[in-house]
Amino acid sequence: MKLKLIFTILLSFVFCLLFSQVQQGFNYQAVARNVLGNPIANTAMPVRITIQSDSLGGTVFWKELHSTVTTSSLGVINIVVGKGARQDGSTAATFSSIDWSVTPKFIKTEIDYDGWKTMGVSRLWSVPYAMVAGDLDGPVKKLAVKSETSVNDEALFEVKNTTGQTVFAVYNEGVRVYVADGDKGLRGGFAVGGFDDEKASSQSYFIVNPDSIRAYIGTNPGKGIRGGFAVGGFGDSKAAGEEYFRITRDSARILINQGTKSGRGGFAVGGFDESKGSIRRFVDLTAKDCFIGDSAGLNIKDGKYNIFIGPRAGYNTFGPSGAVGGQEGSFNCYIGYMAGYSSLYGANNTIIGYAAGYNNTSGLNTFLGSGSGYNNTTGYSNTFIGTETGQQNSTGSYNVFLGRGSGKNILDGNMNTFIGTAAGANIKTGEKNIIIGDDAAGENFYAGSGTGSSNIIIGWQAGYSLSNSSSNIFIGNQAGYNETGSNRLVIENSSSATPLIYGNFDTNVLRVNGDAEAGAFNTVSDIALKQNIIEIRDVTKNLSMIRGVYFDWNKSEDPGILLGEGRQIGVVAQEIEKVYPELVTTNDRGYKMVDYPKLAPVLLEAIKEQQSQIETQQKEIDELRTLVNSLIVTQTAQNNK
Repeated sequence: MKLKLIFTILLSFVFCLLFSQVQQGFNYQAVARNVLGNPIANTAMPVRITIQSDSLGGTVFWKELHSTVTTSSLGVINIVVGKGARQDGSTAATFSSIDWSVTPKFIKTEIDYDGWKTMGVSRLWSVPYAMVAGDLDGPVKKLAVKSETSVNDEALFEVKNTTGQTVFAVYNEGVRVYVADGDKGLRGGFAVGGFDDEKASSQSYFIVNPDSIRAYIGTNPGKGIRGGFAVGGFGDSKAAGEEYFRITRDSARILINQGTKSGRGGFAVGGFDESKGSIRRFVDLTAKDCFIGDSAGLNIKDGKYNIFIGPRAGYNTFGPSGAVGGQEGSFNCYIGYMAGYSSLYGANNTIIGYAAGYNNTSGLNTFLGSGSGYNNTTGYSNTFIGTETGQQNSTGSYNVFLGRGSGKNILDGNMNTFIGTAAGANIKTGEKNIIIGDDAAGENFYAGSGTGSSNIIIGWQAGYSLSNSSSNIFIGNQAGYNETGSNRLVIENSSSATPLIYGNFDTNVLRVNGDAEAGAFNTVSDIALKQNIIEIRDVTKNLSMIRGVYFDWNKSEDPGILLGEGRQIGVVAQEIEKVYPELVTTNDRGYKMVDYPKLAPVLLEAIKEQQSQIETQQKEIDELRTLVNSLIVTQTAQNNK
């Protein structure tokens, strides 16, 4: 059966020393798979390797045969190129005589599996130029590595540990040192030290470990121009280098060029672990961004002018690519563990505190405090200050919450101002509320679900039970504590059911529970405002049906107002209602009330009626007096005759 084989070449060239010189050969791995993509496992076969000048053939520098190579359980073939038997057609007499300085070079792989088959030809991009090191004998007086690549992310020189992790790498624009996160031995981490001619133990100057960075500067004031610790750079002109990083006894400076930087530019400190995962960045400073903390700003792409401080702060901040607008993902300041963690395109945010603004994706927000604005997504122009302030807010905007847990349960309410611990915790979707005071409208700190809007609540525990009510004004400690209605006015300094001042905006009723004093009470009475004017008549008769009485208030009843103490004087509303119903109203609890000031016009007309009667009677009396006097005179005259 004819099979089509697929060979996957693993570019893994490992150089090692054998005997006391550079080995003339390099490790080579490949994986054989059949047409179904399955590895050809545990199979012995001959393998032929050719080093040639062109992918189509050209000059054959070297051809060798490995007579028996057995694949692993995964189909992997492991050989050392250079250790096979030389084959005819090779221009080099020995493998060691190959001139590796001549490029390019290609490697062709053939296997004898049901007949010889060419598996493929690949260019040796990572050519084992270390072979030329075999010409070196003894110490190297001068060693130079010159770049032939313009790709800034391609290392010019790398040092790797036994696990294959890069420990030290040189790039066109900088040097990186990577320190593993695991336990370190005495020689672990990264250190710069010194020694003198006496060959005493070296003195450490600069040490980097996963948990610390230490720089030791001598106390001797007599330092030359090269004293302290500095990192510098150079340009193509090879002029005096510019300093990038300098530490002296009185200062530490990081100087970053304002020009365009590549992915390796700026200043960065990173680390890795044994899993060979992606490198974790601890410090990344550029001319446009400042990231300090494990993976802070890790996924930033096009955002700029951001300051992220803390592990995973701004972790998912991306930038304007793919977003509407041009400044998304920029001008942010996130400080704290996972602060602004999910901020993809958010801009102009200031977020400080553990997980503050964790889910935020919008802009113009200020979150200060652990967990503040945690669930905010598209809400914008919010100011939350205090632990857990606005924690559940998702889409609400233009809110100001100040104090631990204030506005904690707001979900999508807008234009609210809550000031005080747990202030407004009852409200979930309400808007345009002004709530000031600890626990004001804050009964349900952990489960607020209210829809109340347009409330003004000021005072400790004022409106404590308010949830779905709207358009209320409560002023004073515990004012409206148990009030659940809407359009109410309460001014009081306790949770009393009979507050000093109570109002109902629906019925335009104002109730004062106590004595009211004023220099004057004026009631509008202009004739221009009146029509259908009729004089009150038969007042005296009607008043005879009304009693003026002494009484004591029945305190077992609750009319919603504060009943006075001691002996009282007044009238009975039901008696007045029979003759003057206009003077009697019924309150919201069913109790009748008398408008005492309006009794004045009735009493006025009663006085006028009585005055008319008095005048009529006086006239009659005068007439009788005149008649009596006339009779007396007549009688006297008759008696004198």
